[in-house]
Amino acid sequence: MKHTTTLCLLLLTCSGGLSQPPDQKWSWNASVSGAFLHGGSGPGAQAFLTIEAVASDRWGFGATTGFDYYGYRSLPLTVDLRRYFPAGSRRLFAHGSAGPNLARPTGYQWDDVPVLGSSSEAAFQDGVYAEMGLGCILPFKRSGALFAEAGYSVKTMGMYYTEPVWNGTGNTVVRREFDYTYRRLLLRIGYRF
Repeated sequence: MKHTTTLCLLLLTCSGGLSQPPDQKWSWNASVSGAFLHGGSGPGAQAFLTIEAVASDRWGFGATTGFDYYGYRSLPLTVDLRRYFPAGSRRLFAHGSAGPNLARPTGYQWDDVPVLGSSSEAAFQDGVYAEMGLGCILPFKRSGALFAEAGYSVKTMGMYYTEPVWNGTGNTVVRREFDYTYRRLLLRIGYRF
């Protein structure tokens, strides 16, 4: 009987603990941002949309998508992690994100691909995207906030095309492959809802 009573008390304590509201407070926000990029291939730009859930005012988890116009245009789809450091009304944060980078070249970028002959083909290949940085949020009195971030990002993608090559007796189709890795510094400015 003693063990049964102890077990019942333990179960009631545990179930009572589970029914209490959690200490963590979750809030949701969305933001739009633009970034200026600079790396070995010159300047570029990005436009991103982010949805984020913030836990206990310290950690943010979210997803980002948008267009990256550095080198060849692409569409990064990333999972984000932010660590917030409260400091009065202005807050600092550290940010990291990673995910696939979908190749979406523009029409004039396709024109640069050398495709010769009817037996030729060309395609862009997807890669990966990663970013990290430090930033600051400057809230407005009523709602919303501006934010700025300085960081570093890397995106990869590939491209291939085939071309007929004369081998002395006839044409042989040769596949040419290129891998692109873009490393660049970024300065992001955005508005958070």
